[in-house]
Amino acid sequence: LQLPHQEQQEQGQQLQTELAQPQLQQEEEHQEQIEQKKQQDKEKEEETQQQQQQQQQQQQQQQQQQPYKYHPYTQYNINTTITQEQLETDALIAQLLQEQMQQEDQEAELKRQLEEELTLKLIKTEEQERMTLEMLNKEEQEKREQREKQEQLSLQLAKELQEKEMKTTKRIEEELNEMFATDVALAWELQVMEQESNRYVEKGPGGYWKQPLPHGKMFQRVRLSPSDKTYQKVQTMFSACARKIVWIEFVQNETLWYTYQQAKNDCKHKEVYRFHGTPHTNIDGISEKGFLTTKDVSGGGTTIWSAENPAVSVGYAQKGPAPDGTHYMFLAKVLSDMQGVSTVKSGALMYPEFLIAFK
Repeated sequence: LQLPHQEQQEQGQQLQTELAQPQLQQEEEHQEQIEQKKQQDKEKEEETQQQQQQQQQQQQQQQQQQPYKYHPYTQYNINTTITQEQLETDALIAQLLQEQMQQEDQEAELKRQLEEELTLKLIKTEEQERMTLEMLNKEEQEKREQREKQEQLSLQLAKELQEKEMKTTKRIEEELNEMFATDVALAWELQVMEQESNRYVEKGPGGYWKQPLPHGKMFQRVRLSPSDKTYQKVQTMFSACARKIVWIEFVQNETLWYTYQQAKNDCKHKEVYRFHGTPHTNIDGISEKGFLTTKDVSGGGTTIWSAENPAVSVGYAQKGPAPDGTHYMFLAKVLSDMQGVSTVKSGALMYPEFLIAFK
């Protein structure tokens, strides 16, 4: 059924020809029957006429052979005989004419019936062709509508897909722009922080940071030689508690040092050295994260305690010695104006510069 319009017309004409061919054959056969019937009737009529002519000739011959008499009775008999024969002939002719008329009527009726049948068949054929064409047109219309719907659906899907792609592309571009802006800002901030940090790291407390931290480490402790001037300076400050020093290490933590320097720039307190005793389990945590505030027993909130005299901090160091009996005490830089025992409210105000191991 998926044919162009011209092919559909050709198929319809071919279908009409195929449907009309049996009817045309029937009409030809019927016409032949009528012609045969007419031929037979014509032959019968000619035969009848020949018979009548023969009878008339015989009668004439008989009349010629008989002597002519003028006797009235004989003349009456002859006339009577001729009249009876004429009547019979006329009756026969009338009968034949009536039969011929009946036959013509039958032929006309048969012809009328055949014409009606042919007309009905033609009407039926035309109706079938019309219904076939309507069915073909309907199917073609449905297919065309279906194709149009599919095209509309395809266009709609393509439009939606394009809109989604545009939205996705726009969103990705926005995210990339945000990421780029964030990366630029972070890079700038890191660059500034690195510059700021490097400015302080290059100096370091006392200028004894000789190398940067190993990759991935937040801090490191480097042991000082007893012949080092810095070692001797710390040893002198610690001598007030009369304890034997095992070793002295300086703490290198760039983050804590940078934070302390920032706090130092923001406050007006002076910088002093203070001792802070602690159990051995806390030394790595303080070296990495700095000092943590604890609750003040006097009700002053949270603070960090430190002492100018190391003897005051020895008791805190003795609360948690190492398994070999070694105690630990930090010597820290503190931003405070207090004398003797100092308290600060934030770990940013202290930097654990040295760790002293003693017994």
